[in-house]
Amino acid sequence: MRKILLATVATFALASGALTSGALAGSDNVAYINQVGGSDNDAVQIQAGSGNDANAYQWGSQYYTATQGQDGHRNEAASVQKGLGYRSSVTQTQAGDRNGASATQNTARHSSITQKQTGDDNVAAASQSGDLFLATHNAITQTQAGDANLATATQAGSGRVTIGQTQSGNGNVASATQTGASYNSTITQTQAGNGNKATGEQFFAVGSQITQGQSGDRHESIAYQGAVVGSTITHTQSGYGNFADSSMTGQLGSIQLVVQTGRNGDAIQRMGGLGSHNTQTVHQSGNGNHASQTQR
Repeated sequence: MRKILLATVATFALASGALTSGALAGSDNVAYINQVGGSDNDAVQIQAGSGNDANAYQWGSQYYTATQGQDGHRNEAASVQKGLGYRSSVTQTQAGDRNGASATQNTARHSSITQKQTGDDNVAAASQSGDLFLATHNAITQTQAGDANLATATQAGSGRVTIGQTQSGNGNVASATQTGASYNSTITQTQAGNGNKATGEQFFAVGSQITQGQSGDRHESIAYQGAVVGSTITHTQSGYGNFADSSMTGQLGSIQLVVQTGRNGDAIQRMGGLGSHNTQTVHQSGNGNHASQTQR
């Protein structure tokens, strides 16, 4: 039978041996759930107010689920899942300013992390790791709406893993890294607004893709792939004064593509490591643009 634990910011009143589940607004509260052993466990934490902390720790075999929701400012949500990590998930939702969400899955397989934040000056951090040959089919999805937000995602494993980051607003930063053997893996970063920055990295990329799309002015788009075979980096930017930097090393049969619409754009493409059968393409429309390509 599925086990469900519910921790809220409500006063923890015990009545007839049962835990009440009403969520009340408050501040500087702490909710902590610790689940050790077994499988098929759920942890749910809901908080409303400011300066609250929600912590969920799950250590077992498989089918773990952690759900955390916070409404207010200066809140912190943290979730850690350890064990075999098969088909487990973390979902974190925050509304307000200066909130922080962190999620970690160790030895993850077929697992997911979803983080959604609305407001300004928020931070979302997600990490998935596992055995080089077993950590597959994992996914991280981060969505932020507001200004001056930061999203970071890291995946380590064997392949078929995905990172998706979406930000709307100004002055946001998105960073995504895939280490290990990035076989058939993807990083997709989408930003709308002004002055945003996206960074994507894949190491040992085989049949993998980094796709970065930005609309607005003065954006930075930076992508790197190492030990590349049959992989692709694509930058798409529309607006004024945007910058795109694409770099590959040790590449074979790979593609770099930059599409910039607007003026005063700057596109740099680099390939190193004596690769072969590769393609670099830059499309720019507008005035005062610059493009540079290097293959060696």
